[in-house]
Amino acid sequence: MYDSNFEKMLKFVLQREGGYVNDPNDLGGETNKGITHTTYNSYRRSKGLPIQSVKYITDSEVRDIYYNNYYKASGADKISNPTLAAYVFDTAVNMGVSRAKTFLSQCDGNPDKFEKLRRAKYDEFVKAKPSQKKYL
Repeated sequence: MYDSNFEKMLKFVLQREGGYVNDPNDLGGETNKGITHTTYNSYRRSKGLPIQSVKYITDSEVRDIYYNNYYKASGADKISNPTLAAYVFDTAVNMGVSRAKTFLSQCDGNPDKFEKLRRAKYDEFVKAKPSQKKYL
């Protein structure tokens, strides 16, 4: 069901996202494996399931959310350049699908240009909220 590019990208993301966290400085709030409680609750409601703490998210739910809500939703699944696809996917996870698509439309298919746009936005976030620097 999942393609090999997605599997590689998911492994990369999960290595960096870690497990359950409820860091008061994290603007995403309570998260597990990089999935926020808000995203998890929306996902569970869409499946007709009762909401629960993201602490109890299963590996199959994690995979399904990342695949459908970020990988496919961002268009990373349709990008032939694996580096650019990885940037788009990771950006969708960390900054939202809309921003990932905006950067994609501005980069002319150039992964280096995409990464420069992304880094500039991260710097902008940190300038506005210095507490976020530790997440760079």
